[in-house]
Amino acid sequence: MYTIATPSQCTTWLADRAIEAHPYGKPLAASLNYQRVGVEKSDAYGDFVGQHVATLSTGEPALLQMQDWSAYGDASLPAPLIALQRVSSGTFDAPGVEFDGHSPAELAACCAFIVNHGQTAYLYLAGHRITALFWEGEFIELWGQSAHLVNSIANALGQDRLRPA
Repeated sequence: MYTIATPSQCTTWLADRAIEAHPYGKPLAASLNYQRVGVEKSDAYGDFVGQHVATLSTGEPALLQMQDWSAYGDASLPAPLIALQRVSSGTFDAPGVEFDGHSPAELAACCAFIVNHGQTAYLYLAGHRITALFWEGEFIELWGQSAHLVNSIANALGQDRLRPA
């Protein structure tokens, strides 16, 4: 299940879980680990990323915050993004979609769409304390408290595509 979240609800969601919002471009906190993974240009790769996210998010709350919105017809958007687009009228002040952990397929579809269509969005996985930035179909940046988890996600997404920050 998912719900649309206003910018203030997103801020509260992150604060309640002690997760830093929008870490891109900020100095790396000593408690965070970081990796950047280059994105493979294929629909199959976006689907692969989505399935990996589904596996990580099962049973755990997640927040997806759009940062960049490109125009796509409703027919090509996953249901949560259709709802978000309708509420925001195509303009984003970092509104989001909260997922309760019981709809990993919907979250996977959103992440695959974002990667495949070169959109920019943050994904926060509360249970694993992982933040991912999907950036314009070029790379995925990962931040997390567990170096092992950040590195294993980066490796799963493609060791040969790792690029230094």
